Amino acid sequence: MLHVSKIVFLFLIILNSVLIADSEPNNSCAQVEIVSSLNGATPTISRTINGTVHQTLDRFDYYAFTVSASGILDFNYTADKTNASFFIGSSCGGSQYYSNTDNSSTKNPAPFFVSAGDTIYLLIERRYASSMNYNISVNYTSPTFSGSNFKDFSILYSENLRGDIRMIGNTIMGQRNSQGNTVCPSNNTNNADGDIRTQHWDIDGVSSTFNSSSSTLSIPEGAIIQKAYLYWQGRVLSNQYNNAKSIKFRQPGAPNYTTLTASDNNMHWTSYGSYYPYQASVEVTSLINGSGTYTVADLNTYAGSYIDGLGAYGAWSLIIVYKKDDALLQNITIYDGYQTIASNSSQNFTLSGFLTPSNGDVNSKFLVFTGEGDVDLLRDYVNISGTRLTRFNDNSIYSTQFNTFNASITENNSYVTSRSPNCQNNLGIDIHTYNVGTSGLGIIGNNQTNATLQIGTNQDAYYLSVFAFATELYEPRVCYYIDTIKQIDTNTTIFENKKFVGEVEADKEYEFDIWISNMKKNSSDTFIETARLVQVYMNMYNVDYSENSMSMQNLGAVSKSPLSDATGDDKGEFASDQNKSTWRVGIDANESQGGTLAPASNFNDDSKKAFITYKGKFQVEQNATAIDLVNFFKFKASFQT
Repeated sequence: MLHVSKIVFLFLIILNSVLIADSEPNNSCAQVEIVSSLNGATPTISRTINGTVHQTLDRFDYYAFTVSASGILDFNYTADKTNASFFIGSSCGGSQYYSNTDNSSTKNPAPFFVSAGDTIYLLIERRYASSMNYNISVNYTSPTFSGSNFKDFSILYSENLRGDIRMIGNTIMGQRNSQGNTVCPSNNTNNADGDIRTQHWDIDGVSSTFNSSSSTLSIPEGAIIQKAYLYWQGRVLSNQYNNAKSIKFRQPGAPNYTTLTASDNNMHWTSYGSYYPYQASVEVTSLINGSGTYTVADLNTYAGSYIDGLGAYGAWSLIIVYKKDDALLQNITIYDGYQTIASNSSQNFTLSGFLTPSNGDVNSKFLVFTGEGDVDLLRDYVNISGTRLTRFNDNSIYSTQFNTFNASITENNSYVTSRSPNCQNNLGIDIHTYNVGTSGLGIIGNNQTNATLQIGTNQDAYYLSVFAFATELYEPRVCYYIDTIKQIDTNTTIFENKKFVGEVEADKEYEFDIWISNMKKNSSDTFIETARLVQVYMNMYNVDYSENSMSMQNLGAVSKSPLSDATGDDKGEFASDQNKSTWRVGIDANESQGGTLAPASNFNDDSKKAFITYKGKFQVEQNATAIDLVNFFKFKASFQT
């Protein structure tokens, strides 16, 4: 089994054509011997390490080296005696890659993969009171696909933000017709059918690319890209590892492609006959420039005549998270890995970390990208909380007819057509976005905090790559409103109804009247939630606060009560070192925690407001008829749901 690790270490090192002698002392981690001819080496190179160990005189020999490029390490150990141990690890004295304590004079670890910067440690231990001579040959060759290198699924990205997620992508594979052109296959043709000859699509009109396809991203104007990842899958021969790592990517309006290369840690594969199914990925956040057509080219994957029962396939998927101030607050989580989902198996997950609104509609979606799903191999499925995800081209109620991964690309119950090529049958590639909220499949509803996810099959085999879940969150709207500002010595109102009606004077003390409420954003904001343990912070900039000038009329009170600046004696305090006021508001608020703010019925619902007054002076150099209060006061609220 081949493994990719970020750091690799071993305890024993040796390679062929150049002989390396055991240099004493190297009998502890503190005295580990660096193999200079391997340290910083690149493929292809061979070295041999010779040494001697003795149980009482020189029991251990430690070696280490760091590689500067990815490749395959192959070790072969021989000795003139038995009763010795040989370890290869990712830390000094470790055995993450190989461990052999048998009483044998030969030890042959399986070749394994290393990445640039990995450090390899070797250890030889003698377990008998006589000298033993050993020889370790080390062959360091260019990387190839060998064995399997799966990745368990884990959270790649998770955030609560105002925004949304999109997944687009396309196949790179079509069918060669009798005229030699690439065409969309019929809707009942599998990529492994014996009578199909596959051929790459190349839609970009660029002579230097050998394949290409595109898809159109649509996001709101003004959206800011938070995260973006590009994934691609295909099948290649074992010696095409370096080719499979690289791909070309072109964003809207770009005159040329950018070549992207996946790190070794983001390369995953398995074996199937002579051709290796693989997945690669790279973060592309900085390359996403908004809506438009994104094109991928030179994706390495086999195309041609029938090779085996798995068939030829290749595709890419781009997953984007964006934020926008006026969008819904959502929990967005992306999971990535690489696993074979084969007959009668499944992967199971718990989706959590969210709380949906207690009433009204819940917006929620599930997105997934897989490779090698066949049109007519059935019984694959995705369940959320025990309910199967269905769509227009996979809606059977009979388990023998389930076909979630049927080589199609869909979104919200229809084919995605804004791509080139635009085939219904994408020869083994699936990209799907499901509406699982109340307006869609109705799986995610009100007051929900978690869901179970099961992705499986009872017949077909496919390669699960990346999936994501996004759901609307419970969201109170705790906000503040500056009602009036009055100059104290003249009792003159200079600010009301959200505008200045008088002059701001330097070195004059003003009284600020504000209120805090759980308020609708606008008239269409139908469903808002109760906020609990509400605590409000007001940072003042270019304002000289008047000491002990705060007072509050909390919910349920009939008048304002003074608040001291000290901490812990009432519902407020002022931190002079930060020029920040803190207020605990709402029903049952006290000196240590905030209370409950139910939603106000409208803007004038004073029963759901906490009224606060404080005093201070604006730091202005000269009188002004208006200033931007955003530059003077920064408001923040914390609460629980």
